[in-house]
Amino acid sequence: MRFHLSIIEACGNELMISAIRPVIVSTFRNIFNRFMHDIEESKRSIPYHEAIVVAIQKGDKAAASKAMYDSIVYAADDFERVKESLRD
Repeated sequence: MRFHLSIIEACGNELMISAIRPVIVSTFRNIFNRFMHDIEESKRSIPYHEAIVVAIQKGDKAAASKAMYDSIVYAADDFERVKESLRD
């Protein structure tokens, strides 16, 4: 969770920080805890996080934006799989 909060805090936009922080905290508590114990699932997310860090370190806004988008799409797919598994 710290990774995600650090990214948002680094933007320096207090309105966004105050709006997004509760969403991230809630998401981690309610969803990630249900499936992040799966080591293989966790490993699959690493390249997305690494791409974000590399783009930010290089100061490449376009690459950071794309990496964030790719990460969000990947996470959304994961959340859908979790939702489906909880229905079973």
